[in-house]
Amino acid sequence: MSKRSQYRDRVMAGLCPIGLCENPPEEGHTRCPEHRAHDAKVREARTASVADTGLCKYVKCHDSAINGTEMCEHHLKVVREYRQKGYFDRKAKGLCTTFGCNEAPAEGSVRCKKHRDLVRESNKARVRAAGTKTPCSLCGDIRRADALDGRGRCGRCARVGDNEILPLCATAKSHGPVKPGRLKCRNCCEKQNQQSQKCKKDTLTS
Repeated sequence: MSKRSQYRDRVMAGLCPIGLCENPPEEGHTRCPEHRAHDAKVREARTASVADTGLCKYVKCHDSAINGTEMCEHHLKVVREYRQKGYFDRKAKGLCTTFGCNEAPAEGSVRCKKHRDLVRESNKARVRAAGTKTPCSLCGDIRRADALDGRGRCGRCARVGDNEILPLCATAKSHGPVKPGRLKCRNCCEKQNQQSQKCKKDTLTS
């Protein structure tokens, strides 16, 4: 029997899947509290080593971790694809999309009530921790602190790179970046279009 089959059989039997552990899993998880605590200590040790060396957290990988993350570019891609596949597989089966949870999703959500509430609280805490807004170090666009990467760049400037600085919006009240060939940012263009449509309606009704 393969390790994957053994793992699946132990989970289906309501046992912790690690080794020959006979303890039941913690509620909402596949592993018992003892093994979950052990895994947390291992993750903390690996995270500390990543901070010291700047390498990918996978032990056998010797590539440098990307700024603001704990993994190299290759492992970031692999983990992202794995999570996306698991997400859609669980969603198609009518299960909560949180790994290890066998509950049905709550109404209007892809997660069960417990994990939906946990995600909501986590998002609220993240927004509170972001605090005041900070300008991007390249284009000056004002963003929340959690929207900037490890070098203080917004998402768009991080994709463009250090060799190109995006121009700012021509509107004095805006600091947003502008797409090539335009003078105003997207928000200002949308406001201008809305004002133009309103003027047309007023002209037709008058």
